Order: sequence, then structure tokens, then C-alpha cells
Amino acid sequence: MLIRTAFPEELGPGYLSWYVKCYLQGSAVGIYPAFLWRWRLPPLYQAGVQWQLEPQHGSGVEEFALPTTVYRRGWGDCDDLVVWYLCESWKRQGLHPLHVLSAMAAGTAARVRTIWDGYELHVLIRMPDGSEE
Repeated sequence: MLIRTAFPEELGPGYLSWYVKCYLQGSAVGIYPAFLWRWRLPPLYQAGVQWQLEPQHGSGVEEFALPTTVYRRGWGDCDDLVVWYLCESWKRQGLHPLHVLSAMAAGTAARVRTIWDGYELHVLIRMPDGSEE
């Protein structure tokens, strides 16, 4: 299924950055139970997946791919890999899916960090200890 949305550009890059962060964290929280119990994907860094810009990069179109799609095709860009890595991090912490949001709010679970550099949006993971991946 293809779902499309549009970000209101007139609100500026700060709003876009915040919207993408919320979307990616929400996506990860929503797919976390499937990741744990159904998908059984290997750890990201052992999956043979490569970082790669999307073919439509720079066109104004951005795809947010699920970890299963990234694994199947063997590549993803930062926003694609972040969702997989978040789920993996929460699993390593032993967080139950119902507790992820409160753990992120308390700063004890990994969460998304977005950076607008004036040209592009970059997506990172902020770990509970403050380090970034």
C-alpha cells in the first residue's frame, strides 16, 4: 500500500524537521511489536544493508521505507535505517512496546534527532547516554 502525505513548506524547515521526527518515532513505535515478534530481522549492522540515497533524492519526494522493505532491497537512506535501529535499540533495552513512549519522554530510550543544515534534513538516533548514531 502506498500512502502519500505532504509537508507544508510554508511553515519552514524547523517545522519540517519536527514533523519528520514525530513521524519516524511514531512509525517506529507502531511497528515495534511486529519487529519483535513477527519480522525477526537480523541486527541492522549484520543484515548486509547499505546506506544509499534514494533514486528520487533532491526531487522533493521522500520515501519512508519499512525495515522489511530495506532488508529486501538491501539499502536505505537515513530515515529508513533509523526506524530499524530504533526498534533494535528498544529490543536490546528490553522495553515492552507499551513503555517505549514513556521511556523516550523520560530520556531513558533511544529517540530520533533531526537536523536541518539549510539544504537537507539529516536524521540521527540520540541514545539515552547522549551519544548519537
